[in-house]
Amino acid sequence: MRFPSAIVTDSVENNTVEVEVFEPRDARRPMPLVILLHYFGATDLGVERRFARNLNARGFAAAILTLPYHLQRTPPGKISGEYALRPDAGFLRETMTQAVFDVKRFLDWVEQRPLQFDLSRIGIAGISLGAVVGSLALAVEPRITAGAFLLGGVDVAHLIWHSSATINARNVFRGQGYTEQRLRDELASVEPTTYPRREIGERVIVVGARFDEVVPRASTLKLIEMFDAKTEVWLESGHYGGAIAERRLYRTVAEFLQAKFLGEAFDGSPGVQVPTIRVGVHYNTDYKLTVAVGLDIWRAPRNGGFVSAILTPEGPAAFGGVSISRGLALGATITPKRATWGAFWSVVL
Repeated sequence: MRFPSAIVTDSVENNTVEVEVFEPRDARRPMPLVILLHYFGATDLGVERRFARNLNARGFAAAILTLPYHLQRTPPGKISGEYALRPDAGFLRETMTQAVFDVKRFLDWVEQRPLQFDLSRIGIAGISLGAVVGSLALAVEPRITAGAFLLGGVDVAHLIWHSSATINARNVFRGQGYTEQRLRDELASVEPTTYPRREIGERVIVVGARFDEVVPRASTLKLIEMFDAKTEVWLESGHYGGAIAERRLYRTVAEFLQAKFLGEAFDGSPGVQVPTIRVGVHYNTDYKLTVAVGLDIWRAPRNGGFVSAILTPEGPAAFGGVSISRGLALGATITPKRATWGAFWSVVL
């Protein structure tokens, strides 16, 4: 379905909202509904469609809403999502506002169909950027009473100032004389933490990644706090490691929503296991400097130490070390020939 956005922008393409609504074949009506919001830069909706089918199998209707400046809403000559991250505080306020108003306008359509949708059981789920927008929508829209946020966070200024995905925008803001606090002040009206809604914490699940550099862990923790979310799932990965456990994540979220909306059982302590995979550059005196892929086989709980089995073009090795700065670890390497000192600069997928 398509409808005009509540906010008219200079981009004609961006002013029409597209929503795909998926309904289970044999569900009891009226059906509970989950609104799905996609990640930043999405070029298709394959991930969200798989999520929707998972929800359909459990009796939920699902609606995938296209966010501003993405997919069919992308201005000519731009890449999907590229325009949504313009380093302009006023533009960011308008874009966040538009996204939430689009959700509200879709809910107006849902309200006209009480025999089709259960208006007392409406949830929202978002991935990455979708979780940021979804958290704001849940904070300000009382018709939505449950949320599932995957690999997202709040404190938008902190995200822009510390995310590995916003370096260009951050540099432009700095060139304009912005500090993180000034940007936070100017985005306050669209900042989810401005509207905490802790009374629904029992109906919020948050999935975070311990080594996330796209959505810093601090932002995910603030998301948990603003809703007083009672259910947390932490992946031992970076931002993209969740793709390895996509089906298990969908199942966990769907079971959580079943428990809250359909009275199904949920044990309250879900576990989703993913490997910690590192990609980067490794140095030791045998192999010299080489690219490397590592799989963590042990990690210290506190000091950032880890042991990783690594593969390089020169051969296999084992590296054990301690992180001394962002991404850089120093320690020892064992090659098939001998043990030597080593350094491993890596990012966690």
